[in-house]
Amino acid sequence: MNTSNHPDFLQQSPQAALIVRTDGEIVSANLLALHLLRYTADQLSALPLWHLIPPEYHSLFQQTDRELAAHSGTEYELFALDREQQRIPVAVRISPLQDDLLGVELRDLRPVKEARGAHRRQTAVLRAVANASYQLFRSAQPEEEIPLVLAQLGNAADVSRVYIFENHWENGQRLLTSQRYEWCAAGIQPQIDDPTLQNFDYLAVGFDHFLATLQRGEVVSGRVRDFPPAEQTEFSRQGILSILIIPIFVQQQLWGFIGFDECRSERTWQPYEVDTLRTAANLFGAFFERRKAETALRASEELYRMLVENQGLGVALVDEGENFLYVNLETEKLFGVEPGSLTGRNLSEFLSADQMQVVLEQTALRRKGFRSHYEIEIVLPNQQRRILSVHATPHFDERGRFIGAFGVFTDITDQKRMEQRIRNLLMIEQSHRRESEALREAISALIHDLNSKQAAKQVLTGLARILPYDRCALYLQQRDRFYLAGKIGYPPGAPPPSLTAVHPLVQEIQSAVRFVNHIQDERQLEWLGETGKGIAWMSIPLRWNNRPIGLIWAIRSAPSTFKNNEVALAETFAGPAALSIQNSRLYSQTQRLATLDPLTGLLNRRSIFEAGERELLRAHRYAEPFSLLVIDLDHFKEINDTYGHLIGDDLIKKVARRMKHALRSSDLIGRPGGDEFIVLLIKTTPAEAVMVAGRLLNALRERPFRLEGNTHHITASIGAAGLDDPSASLQSLIQRADAAMYTAKQNGGNQVQVG
Repeated sequence: MNTSNHPDFLQQSPQAALIVRTDGEIVSANLLALHLLRYTADQLSALPLWHLIPPEYHSLFQQTDRELAAHSGTEYELFALDREQQRIPVAVRISPLQDDLLGVELRDLRPVKEARGAHRRQTAVLRAVANASYQLFRSAQPEEEIPLVLAQLGNAADVSRVYIFENHWENGQRLLTSQRYEWCAAGIQPQIDDPTLQNFDYLAVGFDHFLATLQRGEVVSGRVRDFPPAEQTEFSRQGILSILIIPIFVQQQLWGFIGFDECRSERTWQPYEVDTLRTAANLFGAFFERRKAETALRASEELYRMLVENQGLGVALVDEGENFLYVNLETEKLFGVEPGSLTGRNLSEFLSADQMQVVLEQTALRRKGFRSHYEIEIVLPNQQRRILSVHATPHFDERGRFIGAFGVFTDITDQKRMEQRIRNLLMIEQSHRRESEALREAISALIHDLNSKQAAKQVLTGLARILPYDRCALYLQQRDRFYLAGKIGYPPGAPPPSLTAVHPLVQEIQSAVRFVNHIQDERQLEWLGETGKGIAWMSIPLRWNNRPIGLIWAIRSAPSTFKNNEVALAETFAGPAALSIQNSRLYSQTQRLATLDPLTGLLNRRSIFEAGERELLRAHRYAEPFSLLVIDLDHFKEINDTYGHLIGDDLIKKVARRMKHALRSSDLIGRPGGDEFIVLLIKTTPAEAVMVAGRLLNALRERPFRLEGNTHHITASIGAAGLDDPSASLQSLIQRADAAMYTAKQNGGNQVQVG
């Protein structure tokens, strides 16, 4: 081929360029043209131009010189034919050179068209993600929207299948995953009914690398033939040629994953595609996290409802016209009506005109968004009067409009009568001012303390302010017995006696405040646990909701005595004392339910993880050692299968108790679930952690567990991990210890491995 004709044209052109005659003979071409058309120079010189251009475009090259000169700067989009007769989209510029020669420049449009296609696909996926956000978070039934969202994503991404898998633990030991949702393109075989894709065990089928990649927050993508053998076998079985798997995280835990299959051709996933589809995965993560939070909220609301119904306070919701919309049973008791008959009635039915005016003034404050505490006097259907303490809170709708108020009612009739009695005593006898002041201080101290031990102490010390004594004991009732909750003045080794609720004298003193001076009867002294004759004894019953919950007794050594006017002080003190005790019980019970595992009494999953984060932060801050153990009982499933879960639960409790006794007081142990335990070892090196683990193994092996005539030999597999990286997280330590535990279990169990 002659390349000397107009070499400047070929060399200066930045595009693929040819020089041709008007009759179609190719005179010369530059290297870019040879590369574009996939010919050698000799092959191209043997061809006419018409062999490279489809017939419909021949007329462009057959124009007169004048026509070509007039349009020499014009680009035409057409197709060129390469050596394999494949069409290549190009932009062509034709320029007359001299004589009968034409200069032809070809600009490859494939990158442009591919970029346009990619842009259209990315735009479509982004639009699908935006629609998904609206559908999932605005729909009244979002669960039904998920298949539609997957269809939109699949069509937008131009893939064969889109699906979602959800992870779950089996007995707290094995991480499994199951397919929950799927969309398939036309002609693609669905996999949602494949039983092997339900309870799919990552590790059992060799998907450990696959799982580890997702747990790191990375994607799995590429051609299936390039994957590890186990993954290649599974994906090929499903007809997949290329795949993209993106993890879905909920509350920083691997919840599952969303997958995109291509079964029609091999495909390379571009970074922009991965980033866009990761947005969809994050969207699903947010949706499932919200759904999980809503489930927890519903459970919380149910728990709150139970607390509202059982805490002894009246709770009600009224609309802006003071009509009752919701009341609990205690409110109906306070208003003296039959259960279920208060809703729909108006508050004015139970109030005098002046009391209703008080309520209307308070409602005006509610409309402005203020909360307040006030008192009203209601008239019951039987014409009795009752004084209520009201804590009112405004209720607004989502548009900020006032629609009513929440009210919490407490019957303070007796309290008001007691206050009046105190006022009368102060007016009649000024000498009692000091005792009354002490009573108010004692009551104030009682009301605000929720710690059970502190509450008992406050009761006894508060009583001392108004009724001086030498010895005092607080008993709280538990079924038919009493247990000693607090004491003051008793020497070591001489505690107050035990009490039973069925004892006649105990039943007698639970009805009212009583005292006996100058006790001489030896049997009575023996029952009181006293040795000196002539003492004075006062018993103060504690009642809550008209039922006995305990009693206080105070001893004054001879010749001191109790006086009649002190009975009123004791009666007045008993109410707040009972309230303080009951509040501390409710608080302790709530705290226990929130932090402890109900079966074993160990820290529950949330508490042990919170403690781990706290102790790890402290270890990082002070550069101290820190280790942890992950413990899994060996072959425990066989015990449950053979003897039943009740026996299994009893064994879990005994195992937990024995392990806790084998640990140091500074160590923390929790039960995340099943027969798995986690131990946090404070200021402990990995080598010391192995020693602690060995001590735990010995504690389990030293003697078998006996239950209902059967002997159970319990062993465990323990994984240990220590803080050897300043940037290590609690999750990474647990993962290392968990992997070591699995190694111990695979090696036969009853051993310790270090991760």
